[in-house]
Amino acid sequence: MTENKDIEAKDILSKFKITKKLDYATIYRHKSRNIVMVKYSNSSIIDIANAVEISKNSQFAADLNRPVFALTVPGQYSEITSEAREFFGKDHFNQIVIQATAIIIKDLTHRITFNLYLKFNKPISPIIAFKSIPEAYNWLIDKGAK
Repeated sequence: MTENKDIEAKDILSKFKITKKLDYATIYRHKSRNIVMVKYSNSSIIDIANAVEISKNSQFAADLNRPVFALTVPGQYSEITSEAREFFGKDHFNQIVIQATAIIIKDLTHRITFNLYLKFNKPISPIIAFKSIPEAYNWLIDKGAK
């Protein structure tokens, strides 16, 4: 079963193109659906300046004339500062423009960070954690990603 999930994830990822490569993250846009994906680099530490840059580049990647959806993939051992979490929690693009966000959570550290984000920021649009890219992608399509 794991092998099929990996193949399916690779197929899904092949539908995205890079719009911006940063030292700490890469921003992608789906080739036909209005989904912006942020893949964080392994061992990256996202601070407030990085968060602002990610938000700005995600806006450039999206078609703002259509509903925008987001897929977030944390890097292994990546971290986010409390200031950056707070920024994402209040950022107009992340809270108002994005209709739904799917985040991939594979380890306890990211689960704790995600739970803290939800507890303190109370997102306006739905944000759900998934264990795999196919689950997350299918949920975004169900939420209306076109």
